[in-house]
Amino acid sequence: MASPKQANVDVVCVPDSSKPEGVRFELSSNLGSSNELTFKNDNHPGFEVDFNLVDNDQTGCKFMHDPKDAMWVQKIEPGTPDPCPTSAMYWDQFEAKSVSKNDTQLSVRNLNDYVQLFAFSLRFTKPGWPDPILYDPIGSNQNGGGLAADSFAQNRLNMVLLVAGIAVIAFVAYRIWS
Repeated sequence: MASPKQANVDVVCVPDSSKPEGVRFELSSNLGSSNELTFKNDNHPGFEVDFNLVDNDQTGCKFMHDPKDAMWVQKIEPGTPDPCPTSAMYWDQFEAKSVSKNDTQLSVRNLNDYVQLFAFSLRFTKPGWPDPILYDPIGSNQNGGGLAADSFAQNRLNMVLLVAGIAVIAFVAYRIWS
């Protein structure tokens, strides 16, 4: 059985005096633009994603220590504003699993069982700043559960063909014996 596709996303912390908390964040990965990540399984059963905090200017930012505090997530519908969560929200398809490496890495499991846009907030602490700092990218699950979804679709097609075959045999038998 295939394993989840591995992905690394750098979350770059950049000093920014125009922000009240003094920093802003940018994403760097092969999953999409700086604010939207696109997940395509390539025949893997979902993803394991590591968000790696890059703080070259040593601002002291870190992920919240508890995974449930480090990321909040909610589904969104196309054409609606991208309401990134500002309170605790969770979605079982894109779930924070652990915070490690001295609170600079957040590991997330993306099941990607179906096509869905979602908004999420990565949450950080910073010395001297009293509140969590939120960074709110968008995610897009593109192709469902990879091999598992393909197998389900194939099994459903096989069942339809079996039922249709039985119906044809029953009709032929009925015509012969009547």
